[in-house]
Parts: sequence; C-alpha cells; structure tokens
Amino acid sequence: MMPWQKLTEMTGKKLVRGCLLKYPRDKEKSDWRLMMLCEVPYGESGVGLIRIDGYDAGINPYVIFPNDRGGHSFIVTVDWLVHNWNKWVCPDGDVNDVLARDALDINEL
Repeated sequence: MMPWQKLTEMTGKKLVRGCLLKYPRDKEKSDWRLMMLCEVPYGESGVGLIRIDGYDAGINPYVIFPNDRGGHSFIVTVDWLVHNWNKWVCPDGDVNDVLARDALDINEL
C-alpha cells in the first residue's frame, strides 16, 4: 500500500488502473476531488479518470486519455500526467497540489 504522495514527486513512475488522484477543485483548497484511474471499454486509449466522490461519483469517465499518454493498456506515466494536467484534467488547477496513491485495499474501507 502506497500512502498519498505528491504527484510531482513521483517522476519516472507509472500509474495503473485503480490508482487514486486527489486534488483541490478551487484555489482556496476548500473543495477536493477524488478520481480513480479506470479502464474505458470504448475509445482508442482504454484508460481514463472517473470521479469517485460527491454528486458526480461513478457517472461516466470524467476524461478519457489519448494514446500518447506514455503508457500501455491501462497505464499512465506520471511524467505525462504532470505535463498534461491542465490540458486533460483540471485547466485551472495547480499540478503541484495533486496527490496520488495506489488503489485502496479492502482492509482500508
């Protein structure tokens, strides 16, 4: 189990299906979003993010990543995600505020 880490400090690593991302939705950091890297059964890339908290939890993928994301199958490289954070995930967000971790273990629930 990997504890929450700053995404920008995980360079050279890969995120796989089930990994979690947490980031502030606003500049005041009073509202946070929790996303999970998910398998997408349609489209070319096969991987995206789905929101797993709040009102929009579980409703369709939030974003489907393109094929050039630096990974294979259900993998996204951290370097690609850091570089493309504002384009693909949160246009107004600061990638330095993003936290990541492995998928939850059943014993954590």
